[in-house]
Amino acid sequence: MRRGIIILTLWLISLLAQAQSISALWQQVPGYRPLTVDKQQEVSLWLDEQTAKKVGTVILLPDWGELPTSDDAIEPLRKMLPKWGWQTIAITPPVPVKRQLIIANDDPKAVDAYQQKLLDTLDALDKQRKERFGYQVIVAQGVMAAWILRIYQQKQRPMPDALVIIDSYFPNEKFNQAIAQELAQLTCPVYDIYFRSANNWALSGVKARRIAMQRVQKLDYRQSELQSAPYLATSGQQLAKQLYGWFSALGWN
Repeated sequence: MRRGIIILTLWLISLLAQAQSISALWQQVPGYRPLTVDKQQEVSLWLDEQTAKKVGTVILLPDWGELPTSDDAIEPLRKMLPKWGWQTIAITPPVPVKRQLIIANDDPKAVDAYQQKLLDTLDALDKQRKERFGYQVIVAQGVMAAWILRIYQQKQRPMPDALVIIDSYFPNEKFNQAIAQELAQLTCPVYDIYFRSANNWALSGVKARRIAMQRVQKLDYRQSELQSAPYLATSGQQLAKQLYGWFSALGWN
């Protein structure tokens, strides 16, 4: 019995040390702030605008399973947009407990549970934001774009001033096809960006999204293809400039 208690104690100490080590590593990243979600600390990265004019806030969601700093599309936006007057907040999406069941849509409860975790994360971010100013923009990449669209289509969150989706997809035929229809129901401006080297799931929905938006005659929708691979440094700069140009077209810069 005593041996079991000692083993359990050592295991808890190991977990605590690991958590402290991870926290120490993140503290070295500029703008790191712990985000408490359901009594657990998650990662959020905040960078303030670097200009006298405060244009607004861009909330950045990297693809499913990615960290803000390891993502080749989100990280450049996080660092470059503050130079043009935008505050950026990058957060780490929740880790799915039943990923394959969610993808296959074999467990509706698991799907709803994951969506609720994402909502809890966004709600926690709302509570931590003491100051709101200017325009509020959501940028979501990959699978997270599909989740965000689902949330807005179900009116689970207030509509942002604009939505940017990058290589949006869901690795399930039914859910992937639903993206175009959910996108067409949004009332805010939408910028749909995809890389030519994106995966087949993302590329297969490009035409469907464009047609769906043409049918509803959504004039504040734009779709752009970026030719270079997303992991190249020049691609991140190009992506940021595309977004800056779109903001300018909206009259925001």
